[in-house]
Amino acid sequence: MIKKSTFKGEPGGPSILFTGRVHGNEPCGEIALKRLVDNIENGSIQIKKGMLTLMPCCNPKAMELNKRFIDVNLNRIMSADLVETYVGSYESEIAPIIMECIDNHDYFVDVHSFTENMQPVVICIDDRNKQSQKMAEICGVKRIELDSPIITKPGSQMTIHYARHHNKPSILIEAGQHDDPQSVEVAYQAIVNILIHLGMIEGEKPQPINHEFIVARSILYHEEGQKLIFPLMERDYIHEGDPVFETEHGDIIHAHDTGLLFMRNQKTPVGEEYAYICDVYDDWP
Repeated sequence: MIKKSTFKGEPGGPSILFTGRVHGNEPCGEIALKRLVDNIENGSIQIKKGMLTLMPCCNPKAMELNKRFIDVNLNRIMSADLVETYVGSYESEIAPIIMECIDNHDYFVDVHSFTENMQPVVICIDDRNKQSQKMAEICGVKRIELDSPIITKPGSQMTIHYARHHNKPSILIEAGQHDDPQSVEVAYQAIVNILIHLGMIEGEKPQPINHEFIVARSILYHEEGQKLIFPLMERDYIHEGDPVFETEHGDIIHAHDTGLLFMRNQKTPVGEEYAYICDVYDDWP
């Protein structure tokens, strides 16, 4: 059901799994990972040690329809209990395959992209794990999103939550907008940087950069009967008191928080997030 490519170097090295298209409408991870497959097969990149597994397209039916998912969000059901909850769905057949593959590797990286045109970000919910921290830092991406109760929601588990619960250092890369060619370049360079860092391929180690560490504090939800009047895609920050929504009765709802707007999506459906409101730090808080 899910195609994967495995490459091995000398024994004694680490093993790492990369996944793409967990959401079927996010092509950049698949394109970047297929480029890596081609470069390994044509000999331009050689695996020195360890084992590399690439799963470029983890949701093939959703990919064919260019949809985020078929029945249920695959990146919210990554546990045995949640698979049982959604048994009978298309995604419940795929999730155990991904989880088993995570089990069989030392490290894990999941590549995604945004609906809207936004700055790339690395999500590191395992932000007390030094190996996860280092992977996040060497991707070449300035912005790093850390864990918070908002990101780690009850009754929902992402791939990187599953990895954390099984003591696998992991990150999720949001490489940019779905169809932006630059997103592929961001994803590919991050993947190569990680492999160089782990000593699995030859290459020049990336130069350190000054990161921006963000922690989600609250959420702007799309509620039934409310019209968004805040210029979401034109503003990086929101301030307490800003007019945000107009109700069907003409009342104005103002912002209760000040912070960076992260993962903005003006086209989000009712009940989903328009954006996260975040605090910003210059180091791991």
